[in-house]
Amino acid sequence: MLRARHDYDTLGRQTAILAELDPVRTAADGDTSFGAQALAYQAGVERRAGHVPAAIRLMKRALALDPDRIETVVWLDRVYAGTGQLKDALPLWNAYLARHPQDGQAHFERGGTLFHLGRRDDAVREARVACRLGHEQACKMAEHFGQ
Repeated sequence: MLRARHDYDTLGRQTAILAELDPVRTAADGDTSFGAQALAYQAGVERRAGHVPAAIRLMKRALALDPDRIETVVWLDRVYAGTGQLKDALPLWNAYLARHPQDGQAHFERGGTLFHLGRRDDAVREARVACRLGHEQACKMAEHFGQ
């Protein structure tokens, strides 16, 4: 138990250092996923503390380090939705899907964003794409809203 606490404290210190440095500029050719995860962790801490703008900045940096993590885009989408900035999530989905056009979950999530932005027809189209890619919940949504 004490070992886990020490590891958590160490991660926290490393995260604080990463927040000060610009990991996008300083990352070498190696794996940047650890830096992205550390920034994402710190973003969660900031959000829980009520510092939403700081959390968004950190998570955007995490996304810049590891743009292929759908969880990061989902997190930002949820935070933007909760703060009335949902329109800011759409470019994130567009960029992610440009790299991962066969990701049914991403199409489903972008469809949800479009739906909440009042773009129902676009949302249904996204749900149909997600359904064709095997996302079962999207099939139900497309059927329900596509009528």
